[in-house]
Order: sequence, then C-alpha cells, then structure tokens
Amino acid sequence: MSPNAGAQTAISETEAIQLVLESHPAMKAAEGKMAQQQVLMKAPVAWDPTEIYHNIAADPDLGAFGTSTFGTAQRFPSLKTVRTQRAVHAQNYRLDQAGRELTRWQLVREVRELYQHLSYLNRKREFLYQLDSLYQRAAVIAAFRYQAGETDLAEQSLTADKAAQMRLQLETISHETAFDQQILGQLLGINEPVAPVVQPFQRAEFSYADTMRLQVSPISAYGKEMIGLADAQTQAEKAKRSPSFMAGINAQYLANGSLYPGYQVGVFVPLIRKGWNARTESAALGSTVAQAEYEKGLLEQQMALGHLLHDIEKYESAIRYYEKGGSQTATELFRSAGKNYELGEIGFTQFLFSAEQAIQIEMNYLENLYGLNQTIIEIQTMLGE
Repeated sequence: MSPNAGAQTAISETEAIQLVLESHPAMKAAEGKMAQQQVLMKAPVAWDPTEIYHNIAADPDLGAFGTSTFGTAQRFPSLKTVRTQRAVHAQNYRLDQAGRELTRWQLVREVRELYQHLSYLNRKREFLYQLDSLYQRAAVIAAFRYQAGETDLAEQSLTADKAAQMRLQLETISHETAFDQQILGQLLGINEPVAPVVQPFQRAEFSYADTMRLQVSPISAYGKEMIGLADAQTQAEKAKRSPSFMAGINAQYLANGSLYPGYQVGVFVPLIRKGWNARTESAALGSTVAQAEYEKGLLEQQMALGHLLHDIEKYESAIRYYEKGGSQTATELFRSAGKNYELGEIGFTQFLFSAEQAIQIEMNYLENLYGLNQTIIEIQTMLGE
C-alpha cells in the first residue's frame, strides 16, 4: 500500500465488487436493455395505422362530384401474431438478462484480478525489502573491506550496484501499485485516490467438481437464450402468414344532401406466399445457426477450460516443490550467504551466486502462485462462480 494510503478511500474487494456492479456504465447499459424489453412486454401489440379516407365519385344525376364517401378502417392483428410477438419480447428480455450476467462476471473478474495483483505486489515488496537489507549489509561490508585494502574497487562497486538495483525494483513496485489503484478508482467510478484493503497473498481455493457447471455457465446461458430468440423469431415469421381481419365504418354523402351510413369488413390472406415462406425459412435457418454457435461456444469453453486446468497442474507442481523443500533451501541460502560473506568465509562471487539462487527460488514461487490464482479467477469467471 502506498505511503499516502491514510488520505485515500479504503475499500475491500467485496465492497469494490458491490460498488462496480452498482455504478459501472456497462451494468447500467445492461439494466437499460432489460428495461426496454420490459416496456415492450407490458405494452399492447402495435396495430397497423388506422386508415382514414375520402372518396369522390361521379354520378350521372348529380355530376362529377356527386358522391363523397368518408370513412375509417382498421386492420386487427391475429391472435397468433399477438402471442408470437409477445414471446419475442419475453425472449429478448431473457437474452438481456443473460447478457447482464455475462457483464457482471466480466466486471467481477477485473476487480478480482486487480486485487490479486496488488496482493502479489505487496508480497513481492516484502521479499525485495529482505533482499535490500541483505545487499545493503553486503555493500557496507564491501565498502569497509575496500577501505581496509582487503578487496578491490570492483567488488565494492558491484555490491553497491546490487543494492541500487533493489531500490529501483522497490520503486517500480510502488509505481505499479499506484497505477493499479488509479485503474481501480476509474473502474469503480471514484474520483479520488483508492487504497484497496488487500488480503495476504496466498493460494486461492478451487474445486475440480465445479467444472461440471460449464454447461450452465453465463456464456452457455447466453448461447441458449440466443437459440430461444431465434426460435421465437421463427414462430413470429410463421404467424405473419395467418389471416387477419379488418373492419371500418363510412358515410356516403350525395350532392343532393342525402347521407347514407355504411360499414365494411374484410380479411387479409397472403395468397402469394413465396416471399413469406422464404422469410420463414430464413428465420428457421437462424435457429440452426444459433444452435451451431452455441455448440461451437461450448466446445471452445471446454477446450479453454482444459488448457486452464493443465496450467493449474503445472503451477501446483511448481508450488509443491517450493513447499516440500524449496522454501527451506532459499532461506538457508540467504542465511548462509549473508553470514559467511560477513565472516569473510566466502567471496563476493560465491555470495552473489547463493543469493541469486535463493532469489530465483522465491521469485519462481511468487510467479507460480500468482499464475495459479489468476488462472483460478479466470475459471471461476467462466463458470460463473
């Protein structure tokens, strides 16, 4: 955490997830799409515009403008059309729900990854502080020995350079931490510095049994709703071929002042059906495409999950090495390198070799643990956990 953390807004990972789900524009857009469909679901089906007309006809007795007819006519949608259109709106709503769930897990993943990276940086900083202390002591010893004529300028310069490198790495971590905090603030929509309350860097929990959720994951759910929408649209196209009725009233006015009321009824029947059949066939093909896209997406998820599980095995294997002996080896290398160099029992070359070996063991562990945790986050996001 940065030195200015006291002046910043402290926020935990759970609070950050809650805040991003409440305020992020992507979630607001997803909620807006659902609200649009809710309006359409509650609204009556839109009718065709009402026809209002005025006809003028000649009459042999009354002249060229002898008869005027004023009237209105309305076409009524068939019940099948009404039902299928409502089904389309309802399916669009479910699709938008699935889309919101996808957006939700993508945002959760971004927050989790940021907190995981910050936790990793904190642990790496602690390790670098230990190295800094080791190299600072070595630099002091080398400088004293150089003044005493016990070593050359090269050794004294190399130890000072190693100490400077540790300070540079610590400074780099501070910059990375500040950048992550800035990104987190932007993600949460907070217009002030953010001080994440970061948990200790440790192995994330994961159960292989959870991988059975793949077929009900947010991505799979979205694909299924796409199939449902395509099916609903197919039924809506079929409904357009159903007969629909119209009715109207009119008044006929004669030039001699006579007025005669009337009415009309009719039915619309798609006698020329080739174009309608083509639209229905095209919609049915859309259902087939949606099914194929769902199966393709599920296959891609299965393959991606297989790669991620393989990565977990690799990371866990490396972590087991560290836990079974690597940790003790690194600790002993650090201890003996510093102590033996201070006592003059080893030279700078041997000291540097032992320290670098210990550093490699510790850094490999940190990188593998970080990779494991990030992989688990990716899997959890894929499965919707």
